[in-house]
Amino acid sequence: MYGLPLAPESGTFMVSFINHKGTHSFSAITHKQGGTVETVDITAGGSSCSAGGTLAAKGGGGFGFAAAFSVSGGAISTVTITNQGENYVYAPILWIDSGGSGCNGYALAPDMAPAGDFTGAAVTTVSGKYRVSPLLIEGGGLNASYYNNVWLHGEPALKRLDHAIDFDWGNGPVTPFAADRASVRWEGMIQIEPAIPVPLSGLRGGVRKIDVVLPGLSCSSDGTLQATGGGGVGFEASFTVAGYFGVDGKYATGIDRIFITNPGAKYTSAPALSIASGGSGCKDFRLDALLSTTHGIDTVFYAETDG
Repeated sequence: MYGLPLAPESGTFMVSFINHKGTHSFSAITHKQGGTVETVDITAGGSSCSAGGTLAAKGGGGFGFAAAFSVSGGAISTVTITNQGENYVYAPILWIDSGGSGCNGYALAPDMAPAGDFTGAAVTTVSGKYRVSPLLIEGGGLNASYYNNVWLHGEPALKRLDHAIDFDWGNGPVTPFAADRASVRWEGMIQIEPAIPVPLSGLRGGVRKIDVVLPGLSCSSDGTLQATGGGGVGFEASFTVAGYFGVDGKYATGIDRIFITNPGAKYTSAPALSIASGGSGCKDFRLDALLSTTHGIDTVFYAETDG
């Protein structure tokens, strides 16, 4: 698995695999080589930054990225790229290379300009023959395929870009030739933006889920995780490692699954996660935490952790 943007620009491809039993798998596609970092978005400036400094990048399959940043009011305010790097397959993880002493809680998102051939991987759950269908992701909506049956079978009777999924067909037709016995498949990628900025003041909860966005490299064994920061206490989790082939075709071992044994409590932002035991040699992994608050609101807080 490898990191990809939630809502790519028009020109990104997705491939669907459908077998004879109707099992549907998806593969997000990114560029194979030649990617550069065009800009860096400051999604959170952080706090306690004492001075400006420089940024470096890890992961992403490329090299050469360099940038300088300035601070204002104790937070990162601007980022100036001095070298866009090259050959990035996906967005690298950015971290402070020098300066910026005391900075914490910042989040920097690189905007990529990929180039070259397309490559990707899909995980299918059923063996057998598959029909492969590439799909060009269009901006501003989801690709919709309307069928004159309830099984999503055969060629669609209608294809279009739906800008929103909020229909009330009533007694009218869903497709030009079907009403009650019709079906629709929507395909694409969705970016969900929180209605309230995070972290949310006053909302406290535990870690409900941890997504392995980047599995990392060179993990030697299973182990446990520990958490610091985020205002909470009590978090405990274990992880397993497994081998995988990266988009460059090289075999690596990284974090595979995470089991939360104690979600902890009183977290107002994502804690920084690190390996407490085991997993010797793990590096370049990224784990994203989802918090469940006591107010019944699930809020995503991102913690980029490099072992």
